[in-house]
Amino acid sequence: MPPPPPLPAPAPRFDPGAIAEAPGRYPVVRVFYATNRGATGAALPSAPFDARRGRMSYGSTDVSIPLDHKVGEVERPSFLSLKWLEDAESHVTVRSLRSETPDSFIANIRRRVEKGKDHDAFIFVHGYNVDFLEAVRRTAQMAFDLDFRGVPILFSWPSGGRIEDYLRDETNVEWAQRDLQELLETLRRTSGTQVIDLIAHSMGSRALTRALIAARTGKPGEAVFRNLILAAPDIDADVFRRDILPRLREAGTRVTLYASNQDAALAASKKVHGYRRAGDAEGGPLVEPGMDTIDASGGDASLLGHSYFADVRSVLSDLRALLVANLGPDLRPTLKAAFLRGLKYWRVPL
Repeated sequence: MPPPPPLPAPAPRFDPGAIAEAPGRYPVVRVFYATNRGATGAALPSAPFDARRGRMSYGSTDVSIPLDHKVGEVERPSFLSLKWLEDAESHVTVRSLRSETPDSFIANIRRRVEKGKDHDAFIFVHGYNVDFLEAVRRTAQMAFDLDFRGVPILFSWPSGGRIEDYLRDETNVEWAQRDLQELLETLRRTSGTQVIDLIAHSMGSRALTRALIAARTGKPGEAVFRNLILAAPDIDADVFRRDILPRLREAGTRVTLYASNQDAALAASKKVHGYRRAGDAEGGPLVEPGMDTIDASGGDASLLGHSYFADVRSVLSDLRALLVANLGPDLRPTLKAAFLRGLKYWRVPL
């Protein structure tokens, strides 16, 4: 087998696509957002959107990254760091937020696409227990750490941002599917991108998989949904295998599932629902034809082990090879092949 093609060189930290030069000393990532959370009317640093259901709102926000940023971290004030107040020197900070009409939202994305080299975008759908500003910061951190040259877009649904809101979040993520479907269709038709990659974490995978299945078939000249990345998906594994994956195969989008056997959040979800979750690799990961399974067990040292897709350097490196170079798993040099029931999957060396 010939050696895999090399990854493109990392984008300059002030790339005119996703990353713009800050007025001060810090690099700034511009994130476009679409949300069906309720608007609070509050200005930054307070939350402009909360956990209520609302009409679709659109806009963009600039997020600064500290100069000493560590890959995989969303640096925040904490007791352990002895820094209780947010400041751009030490923390990932939402600096500004601009509300836009649906038309100006699309027009501004088109302008950013034209400035970028690769003319592509990713859409990120967060999971349970995530508030709006946390989702914005995570999207910016991912774009920065992946050296992503396209346009990062966040879809934020009304998660309560609290551990005790799990059942409420389940109801809201189901309610959000139609709005997400319409966003996918609109961006495919009008954003000016050539390809759009889709990333969902945890419970957000429920909305994104169903929205993608329901989205009307694209036409020639429209953007292609190239990759669907399901990171620690909190979906019933049997339902995913029987009902969802076959429909995703029909959509023609490459499906990549990241799983771990140390995901305490998915273990808790299994206890609540009584059935294994698709992102739980306990006893072996979910491996099916027509899907690339990546076993990231052992990589996340956090309490829940649930955010390894964006926290762990080796997983981020693999994501970059997938998103930036569009390499299949056989060509991604860090992955090691393994087999389960005669089916091939891959492990991330950690």
